Amino acid sequence: MNANDRDDPTVNDGTEMPGAVVDSLDSLVAPFFQARVVADRYYREGIDLESRGQWERALRSYRTACDLHPQRLLYLVARGRVCQAHGLTNEAAACYALARKLDPTDPVVLFNEADLLAKRGDLDAAAANLRSLLDREPDRLRVQMAAAWRLLGDLELARRNAEGALHAYRTGADAFPSDRYLSALATAGNRIREVAASGETAPRFDTEGLTFPAKASTYAFAGAMLFGLPDDDGVDVPAYPGLGFVSIDEVAEALARPLALFRRRRVPFAAVYAVGPVAAPVAHAFATALGIPVAPDPIGPRLTVSLDGEDPAILVREGSDPGDWAFCIGMRLAPWHYNGLLDGALVAAPIEVPWATRDTRARPPARDAGEALAHALAVSALDNGATSRHLRWHAVRRHLRAGDPLATYRSPSVC
Repeated sequence: MNANDRDDPTVNDGTEMPGAVVDSLDSLVAPFFQARVVADRYYREGIDLESRGQWERALRSYRTACDLHPQRLLYLVARGRVCQAHGLTNEAAACYALARKLDPTDPVVLFNEADLLAKRGDLDAAAANLRSLLDREPDRLRVQMAAAWRLLGDLELARRNAEGALHAYRTGADAFPSDRYLSALATAGNRIREVAASGETAPRFDTEGLTFPAKASTYAFAGAMLFGLPDDDGVDVPAYPGLGFVSIDEVAEALARPLALFRRRRVPFAAVYAVGPVAAPVAHAFATALGIPVAPDPIGPRLTVSLDGEDPAILVREGSDPGDWAFCIGMRLAPWHYNGLLDGALVAAPIEVPWATRDTRARPPARDAGEALAHALAVSALDNGATSRHLRWHAVRRHLRAGDPLATYRSPSVC
C-alpha cells in the first residue's frame, strides 16, 4: 500500500478506521454506552436510597438500571434482594432466574435464591442451590459460607433428614469454629435426630424463615430437659418473649413440676448451689423440699440453680461428679449459648421474679424470699398429672441422650 492509498476510503491497512465507518459505528454504539453509564448511575442512586431506608424509591432505581442494562448481574441481584426483603417474591424469583441464566455459578445468586425458595416451600430446590454453591467453595466469598452451611443444615432438618443436617452443621463448624449456631448444633447429634423425627417438634419453614418450636429450640440448641410452665400439657412450651411472676405463690406453682420430677427420680443430689444472689431463694426452696443443704461452693454432686442462665460459663461442670445437674428457670440468652450446659429449663425466655422485680414497691425482703418460697412450694400441688404426661412424652420419643441424669427414670405406662 502506498501513501496515496490512505486517501482511498475503500482501502484499510488495519491501523485506523475509514472516517465514514468510524462515524457510522460511533452513531451506533454511543447510545449503547450511554445507556450503560445511565444504568450505573441509577444503580448507585438505588444503593444510596436503600441505605437511607427508602426501599421503594431504591427499587424503582434498580428496575430502571435493569431496563437500561438487562445483562448486568449486579443490578438483578440488588433488585431481587430488595424485592425478597419486602415480600415481592415473584419479582425476586424472576430476577434470580434471569441472573442464573447469565451466570449459573454466581454464589450470591445461588444463596439468595436458596433462601427465597426455602421460604416459598421448595426445600429440595433450595438445598440443591446450596450444594452447588458449597461444592464449588468459591474463592470470592461474596456470601458468608457459614451462613450457607447454617441454611443447608436447617433445610435438611426441616426435611426430616437428620444425618444430612448434622453433616452440614459439622462441616460448617469445622470451617467456622467461632460460629455459635453451627458449633452448638454440630454437637447435638442425638437431639437433632429426635427433633427431626418428631412431628410435634420438627422445624418448619414459613415466610419468616425456619421456625423452631420453643421445645425443639431448647432441645436442639441447648440439649436441655424442658419442663414447661404449669399451664401447658407437658408437651408444648410457648415461645414467650419474657415472663414475670407477680407473687411467690406463682413461682412455687411453676417450680412444682420440676420438684415432683426430682422427687420421683430420687436424684442423688448432695447439695443445691445457686448461680448468683437472685437464684438463692430458689436454691433454698429446693434444698428445703429435698432435704439437702445449700452449698456455698459449686461442689458436686449438686443441683445448680440459675434464674436466667446469667452466666452460662458458671454452669460448666467439667471434672465434676457425673451426678451434677444444672437447672435454669428461664433463659436470658439464645438457647445455643447453653449448648451442653443445661439439664433442665422451665421456659426458653427471660424470667422476672418478685424478689428481683424492678418495681421496688412489690419486692419482698430478700432474706424472706427463700423461706416464703419454700413454704409455698411445700403446699403446692406437686403432681397434677402434667408431670406424668411429661415423662410419658419423653419416654415415647427417647429425647434423652445416653448418660443424662434422667435417662434411667422409671416411666409410667406408655400411652
